[in-house]
Amino acid sequence: MKHAYPALILVLFAAPAFSGGLDRDLVPASTRWIAHLDVEHFLRTELFQAAREHGAEDVLELDEMRDELGLDPLEDLLSITVFAFGDRPEEAVALLALRAEAAQRALDRAEEEEDHVFLEVDGVRLRGWTKDDRIEVYAYDAKRGDEHFFLLCDDRSRLLDAVSVFAGDSESLADADEAHIAARPAPGSFFYAEASEGLAGLHDLVPVSTVNDMVRGMRFDASEEEGVLELSLSLDLRDGEDAEDVAQVLQGGVALAELFARCQAPGTPGLELVDSLTFRNDDTRLVAEFSHASRALIEVLQELDPDRY
Repeated sequence: MKHAYPALILVLFAAPAFSGGLDRDLVPASTRWIAHLDVEHFLRTELFQAAREHGAEDVLELDEMRDELGLDPLEDLLSITVFAFGDRPEEAVALLALRAEAAQRALDRAEEEEDHVFLEVDGVRLRGWTKDDRIEVYAYDAKRGDEHFFLLCDDRSRLLDAVSVFAGDSESLADADEAHIAARPAPGSFFYAEASEGLAGLHDLVPVSTVNDMVRGMRFDASEEEGVLELSLSLDLRDGEDAEDVAQVLQGGVALAELFARCQAPGTPGLELVDSLTFRNDDTRLVAEFSHASRALIEVLQELDPDRY
């Protein structure tokens, strides 16, 4: 399973909680950033169906999970939630929900691996996968009804923190009076991400880092209703002046993209994508929104880059 762990994360971020949505009861109150994919809902969208018809499964490269775990992510995986308490990547925790029968097959196969071990820490039974006599990935799993949940993390202490919340012994987002993030996806959301501040990984990217340093919080939500894809990015800036400055930068970028598209041959497909993007700012909050028919979007992307789409 440790070899497929990066593939699980790839599924989350390459696609653009559990069945029914993100479960705030299972997310620690101290979480600083979160990303959640409701796989069941996403697979029912027109966006995925259209992408699948154009070979999306080949792009996602899911064969590693199928071969190593005996799992089909498009059949057995219900949701993925990744959250973290700080900036260190190794402290990120992945919370997966799978169909119980498929999860048991994966566990049976994992226990046959030489690098799979069991260990008990503070009365909690964990799994581990070793490399060079050192545990590289820690995991906790539990069955609830027809679903089987997995918590995975490179850092054992952070995993135990997450297990404590999962077991109901520590404060979750649902319990907290105050928290760094809200984690409240919009109705119909299939992908949601939120961070309580700018992302550390962007500090070295110029000019992105300039905007990133102004951000106090960010939220991204992707949903689909009646075949229309809705994307929303919300940035909370330090003050109203920052919000206006960032809005002007983004609007200038869109204006350049629109000018470029109009200079191409008539009917250039990229133009309608630019027209689908809007900005608005309210005091210190800047919101960018994109709305487009899902199937038409896939067709436009294929026209723009046939080799990739």
